[in-house]
Amino acid sequence: MIDVKSLAPWIIASWAPSITSRKEKDGKTHFYLYFSNSGSGTGVLTSTSPVGPWKSPLKKSLVDTSTPKLGNCSHPFDPGVVIDDKGTGWLTIGAKDVRVAKLGKDMISIDRPISVIKAPYHFEANELNFINGTYVYTYNTDWTPHKDCSLKENTRCTMAYMTSKTPLITDSWELKHDYFRNPGDHGMNYSNNHTHLHKYKGKWYLFYHSMTLQSSFNTDGGFRNVCVDEINVDENTPYIYETKPTMQGVNQIKSVNPYMLQQAETVAATQDIVFSPQGRAGNMIAKATKESGMIKVRGVEFDKKVNKFIALVSGKGVLKVKADSPQGDTLAEVMVDSSVEKQVTIPTKFVKGRHDLFFILDGKELAFDEWKFK
Repeated sequence: MIDVKSLAPWIIASWAPSITSRKEKDGKTHFYLYFSNSGSGTGVLTSTSPVGPWKSPLKKSLVDTSTPKLGNCSHPFDPGVVIDDKGTGWLTIGAKDVRVAKLGKDMISIDRPISVIKAPYHFEANELNFINGTYVYTYNTDWTPHKDCSLKENTRCTMAYMTSKTPLITDSWELKHDYFRNPGDHGMNYSNNHTHLHKYKGKWYLFYHSMTLQSSFNTDGGFRNVCVDEINVDENTPYIYETKPTMQGVNQIKSVNPYMLQQAETVAATQDIVFSPQGRAGNMIAKATKESGMIKVRGVEFDKKVNKFIALVSGKGVLKVKADSPQGDTLAEVMVDSSVEKQVTIPTKFVKGRHDLFFILDGKELAFDEWKFK
């Protein structure tokens, strides 16, 4: 969790982050996170680790309505950032009226000029990728039917993309097509669309949001959750094929190693659990919001015999570890009664092969931080 308000107390609110990184002269990888300062501008945070600590290098937004050369771009928010093959950073911003700018070498300044992208039916959700020498700009179209361009007719609030080799030349941007319809067109709830394309281990993934989970919280308040599905991208063209949202999401890429220290916040799903920052940057502890809460960890591979379970815990309650279901075999049961965090080691039942683990936290005073088998 990044407490943006404490880092940048001048903001109104923060949302819609876009992040990039590069290795710099000090030998460290530096991360640059751009975020919407409500609808009025775009701020930036920096760190040398994705889990922090983060800092705000500026005392104001990087871009806001007072920035020169924005023209009709009255809402310079929803940033999309990318670093190209020459190490140059680029930023897109705007709602309905879109702007693209080259970032300064420090990544926290604008290297003029600021140019226009003529994105048909533009609404928001700007993002940038750099694929095979081409700048790929993705955005969310508005709620009006599309009738006079290459976007599908009568589709609304879809994700579309444009490409360019020279991003500061407005007329060089070419509209391609929709690649992701609104989740509401596929039986989910309708809401604003926002995606990010990311390549990992040779595959492309589409991260997006829906409102699928809000019903499990007995609300219809428009609360969004993050989803991910594979997407087919032809890098030679480049060409983004249309994909559909699924309830299943992607397959697990790698099994979880139970013999190395794992964080309680590394989860596949939770029920009645809240996570709070604790100690070092990026670390969180888990607590139940009711008398009992549950954490699911998917695909844990036991290929060596174990006889001990180790957990870092505090407070008062019982931590139970179950295999394959909340009613499955009990592998370990840790009794906790300590006002300070401590490591507890207990005997455990051996289970062989690949299993889902369920960590059940009985007691609202119980705090769960780390675990591993030995």
